[in-house]
Amino acid sequence: MKIVDDLFVAEIEKVTSDFPSVYSKDDVVVILNRLRNSVENTEESAPAGFEKIISKDQLIEFNDTVTEKFLEYLDRNHEIVDYESAEFIINYDNKVELENVNINTDNIYDNLSSILYAELNLLLNAVNADVD
Repeated sequence: MKIVDDLFVAEIEKVTSDFPSVYSKDDVVVILNRLRNSVENTEESAPAGFEKIISKDQLIEFNDTVTEKFLEYLDRNHEIVDYESAEFIINYDNKVELENVNINTDNIYDNLSSILYAELNLLLNAVNADVD
């Protein structure tokens, strides 16, 4: 992001030195085209420390794995719903209906966080192994 900020600063400096105080449409188009070309060139060359690129297939595999593991957690875990907080009512025709139940969002958050952390580490290790 710092690179893009630097590009904007450079373009602003060029504008203040190159153009008069009133801009035409053509002037604005020239400025935007120059900025677009600078950003496109920057996106093609990764900044220092970011030479390792995660492929689309790796991201898809990461997404599928995280989703699958989280769904497995939801299927096998009974600590998601706080059964002690469940509130029931007797409705029409003496039907018992669940009116309210609390969800243990902390358990869900902790599990999802640990899955994401573990899978992201695996992904980054795979990327590093591919580059080395």
